[in-house]
Amino acid sequence: MAPPFVHDALRPNCYSATMRWTLAVLALAICSCACVREKDPDHVDTSSGVTSRFVALGAETVRDTTTDLVWTAGDNEKNFAWPEAEAHCTALRLDEESDWRLPEIGELEAIYDEAHDRACGERTCHLDPAITLTDPYVWSGTSRSGGRRFYIDFKFGTQLAPLIRPQLVRRVLCVRRG
Repeated sequence: MAPPFVHDALRPNCYSATMRWTLAVLALAICSCACVREKDPDHVDTSSGVTSRFVALGAETVRDTTTDLVWTAGDNEKNFAWPEAEAHCTALRLDEESDWRLPEIGELEAIYDEAHDRACGERTCHLDPAITLTDPYVWSGTSRSGGRRFYIDFKFGTQLAPLIRPQLVRRVLCVRRG
């Protein structure tokens, strides 16, 4: 009796049909994956104001549906030293609300999202498109002894806590409970 591979080689029609069936299944699987990937993850449903995670509450605020925090929809478009950043959020009045504050470093880390790759100034940020940044470095309200204040780098998702002297300046997002 001939070895199986020789026997299969003598039946090209059967082998060919099996190959065609396998290729058809693979093509269908590839097409299905490609179709899923073609959906734009940054698409905003304008009828409801919903992205994958955030709901627009107005032109200047968004609600994080995961944490129920309300965020400013963009940074302040200029750099602040940490004391001015804290004062900016504390004095903020948006949507008739006045309980704004600097977010804790963990809250900022929670909105870092590698699924999104967007321009922020001359750099790239990983953040849902519902929130706009003009620079990847954003202050937090978290502090460490010795005058160190945390900020996040939305390009890499890293938290940093250098000494703030000499005067270190960063962008600001403000947050409040929803």
